[in-house]
Amino acid sequence: MDKMLARLAGMSARYNEINDLLMNTSFSDSREYAKLSKEQSNLQAPVDAYRELTKIMDDIKGNEELL
Repeated sequence: MDKMLARLAGMSARYNEINDLLMNTSFSDSREYAKLSKEQSNLQAPVDAYRELTKIMDDIKGNEELL
């Protein structure tokens, strides 16, 4: 499971990097913009699942501390 979480964390970092690039870069080449947009789109579902998973794991830890 640790290997999977590490891989998903890397995907999340790349997603955030692409998001910053798309928001802060002026693209003279529309192909580069399209390439980054497509990569971001492909990462969206696994990153959303990773974020949900980490939230659930944090909730479980918090609930265990209450017991």
